[in-house]
Amino acid sequence: WWSDSAQPVRMEAVAAAAVALGDLDDGEAAAVIGILEQERLRRQRQHRPQRLDNPPRLDTSKLSDKKFRKLFRFRRRHINRLRQALQIPNRVVTKNGSLFSGEQALLILLRRLAYPGRLVELSQFFGISEPELSMIFNRTVDMLHQRWGYLLDRLDSPWLTRARLDSFCRAINRAGAPYQNVWGFLDGTINRVCRPIRNQRLLFSGHKRVHCLKYQAIITPCGLIANLFGPMEGRRHDMAMLEESGLVHAMQQHMTQPGQADYVVYADQGYALHRFIQTPYRGNNLPPNQAAFNTVMSSLRVAVEWGFGRVDSLFAFCAFKKNLKVLLSPVGKYYRIAVLLTNCHSCLRRNQVCRKFRVRPPRLETYLH
Repeated sequence: WWSDSAQPVRMEAVAAAAVALGDLDDGEAAAVIGILEQERLRRQRQHRPQRLDNPPRLDTSKLSDKKFRKLFRFRRRHINRLRQALQIPNRVVTKNGSLFSGEQALLILLRRLAYPGRLVELSQFFGISEPELSMIFNRTVDMLHQRWGYLLDRLDSPWLTRARLDSFCRAINRAGAPYQNVWGFLDGTINRVCRPIRNQRLLFSGHKRVHCLKYQAIITPCGLIANLFGPMEGRRHDMAMLEESGLVHAMQQHMTQPGQADYVVYADQGYALHRFIQTPYRGNNLPPNQAAFNTVMSSLRVAVEWGFGRVDSLFAFCAFKKNLKVLLSPVGKYYRIAVLLTNCHSCLRRNQVCRKFRVRPPRLETYLH
């Protein structure tokens, strides 16, 4: 007749009923209420997860190499090199004055993005309070985005040289493309988010039937995402993203060759044919040569889907929509940092795209220049 969720009011009602029936006097009823309250608290303590007030700090030296790579997505020997290349300082201070080492800040960022775990679980894992974990995570995200965000915005990044563009064109042509001046593949993707409490129509994609943010990216034959625009509202079309991104204007500035064919990207049928954007032939009853062209280019263009899938695979936090609340967190910035870290991962370890096209990614220090 008694449950763990019973409230003190219920206890008093039971005791009052016993007094009314003459089974207990007032003193005995008060004693019964006290006993029942103690029993309720005891049962709550039994079923409540044990939390340490001062849990021990994480000692990564006790983790095996395989476990370390699974938790943080990078090998142990690459962490210090990654921290130095990202120019994360030796000491990182949050807004409330909490002090963390640069390596600790990087590990918290990687662990948080690697899998959609709760802060209470990460608190026990790192031995750091939940508010401090949240602050150092967002501080590191802001720091990296401010320092390296341009690598995802511009087409004149130091690593994207003319010699490397020529090598990309040769690799795509060697893989079977009839073009000799295609250096990358353009496409858009959605990132599902939690349904907001207001302005829901802005984020709702009628095509995908989900609430989401949209991004536009160019992936190169080495597996790196050379350009990322977004986020934009989920209701916008790919062509609207292209216009808002200013990508065509940027390609006019940086992808022209005097006396030679311009560098171009290949996109799907969602984009219009343009001087710098090549698309498949449209129609149902195409001639055999056009159908064969579409088949070959489709088999190559799938590389951009591999690139998006790699981001979600490495940093699944960005693929779990219940964690992505656009009115509470900088969701777009999280995804952009996940793309940046995925590029860094590709520089350190080869990926599916670079194996297909047989193009080696740049060194980490070359990319983060």
